[in-house]
Amino acid sequence: MKKKWICLLLAALCLFSAVALTGCGKTTEVAGKADDAIKDAQENGIAGESPAEEQQQNAVQPEEEPAEPEQHEEPEKTEEREETEQPGEPEEQEEPEETEPPVEPDEPENPGQLLSLNEEEQYRINVFLSNFAEQSMSDFDAETATEAELLQFAFMHTRLNGGDISFTQDGYARLSLDTVNSKLQRYMGLQLAEPEDGAVFHKWYDITYRDGAFLFPYGDGESHSCMAVAEQVYDKGDGTLQVYFSVYSVVEFSTGGNMIPDSSYYRVSPAQASADESYEWIADGEALITPYRTESIDSYQLLKYSLD
Repeated sequence: MKKKWICLLLAALCLFSAVALTGCGKTTEVAGKADDAIKDAQENGIAGESPAEEQQQNAVQPEEEPAEPEQHEEPEKTEEREETEQPGEPEEQEEPEETEPPVEPDEPENPGQLLSLNEEEQYRINVFLSNFAEQSMSDFDAETATEAELLQFAFMHTRLNGGDISFTQDGYARLSLDTVNSKLQRYMGLQLAEPEDGAVFHKWYDITYRDGAFLFPYGDGESHSCMAVAEQVYDKGDGTLQVYFSVYSVVEFSTGGNMIPDSSYYRVSPAQASADESYEWIADGEALITPYRTESIDSYQLLKYSLD
């Protein structure tokens, strides 16, 4: 750029000298020198550019304003925080919820030691459980039994197996408090307190206590033909026996008139009962019993009884 300006300056001086010396007769010489200067400038590539053009080229071009960056749309916020966290404050950690430990399944109850019954033991348990099966009892718990349930058992046992029972003129069966308590003590180890005169207990019907005795509605035509056969007996080690049994309906009881079967029907094993067509299976059940012995009795008392 500096060389270009020097050449132009020399050419201008030559022209100016030529004009100034015109009158002195040296016009031709100076003009020649001017021509040489111009030629030299052309050879250096600057003759075609005028000072105005060069000034225009060298003029400071205004800087273009940078294009504004494209504005990208911000993605929609799916969820806004309701609370603004304060800088510097530690974020509160949520306490983990307490989880309950997994519930372990209950272990099956150990029924105890399996007993091998001889014929006499089989007979005694069969007879004892049949006192409840013959009444079509389905569920019993000595701890929760109601007075009406106990009265019903005592009345039906006396009616089916004999005992101190009488009848009133208006057709009610009459059972004394002593007879009821004798039955309950013998088979369940329970006793009833004497109720107020006129007290009413309801099972399937009303039982009224009057003048020291319970009055039960009485009717004929009922059939009771069931008996129990012990299948397995376990000694639980706490003075009780867990008994699994089956209830059978004895066909001869149903068709015959004898309400009290021959004792030979109770002297039957599970295998014999299931093979004999005279025994019709009704249900399976379980009972919790405890031995009961006196000078004249070698039997059991009932704690629980249920049919499947």
